[in-house]
Amino acid sequence: MTAYEVLQKLQKGWLNEKLAPELLTPLTEEVDCMMAQLKSMEASLPRLEKESVRHHQLEIERVRYLIASYLRTRLAKIQKYAWSIRDEEIKRQSTEPSKLTSEENKFLKEYLQVKRAESVIVDDAEGKSESQVDLPVGSQFIMKYRPVSHLVNSNDVQLV
Repeated sequence: MTAYEVLQKLQKGWLNEKLAPELLTPLTEEVDCMMAQLKSMEASLPRLEKESVRHHQLEIERVRYLIASYLRTRLAKIQKYAWSIRDEEIKRQSTEPSKLTSEENKFLKEYLQVKRAESVIVDDAEGKSESQVDLPVGSQFIMKYRPVSHLVNSNDVQLV
């Protein structure tokens, strides 16, 4: 996979993470790959012609912003839904992938130690509808998130 393809995947994941009401599967490999790419780009700056240095610096800052925004979004969700995420992690089977990286899991545990439960909300609106909708490629449809959450996690649909 090329750096451009990894960047495209990270951009799509960033947008999905910002728009999804739940924490999605982390894009750990993509973030690590782009961080390595940033180091490579920064190392090559002194060898570039003066005209292209500014362009490369802007691209570096753009990618750095994307990664930081993606990680900030995930941390904000962890803080907002800390108790629910903790409960999901406890119930998660060992064969299922975690929605938290090891660093995020550590953050969650430390956050919960200092945060007390202020209220409890029970979501009893599960939506038991079995309606099937055929959508042409590229079309848009408004619906509840829960029925398509697995499609967002598998990158089969794009939230807008």
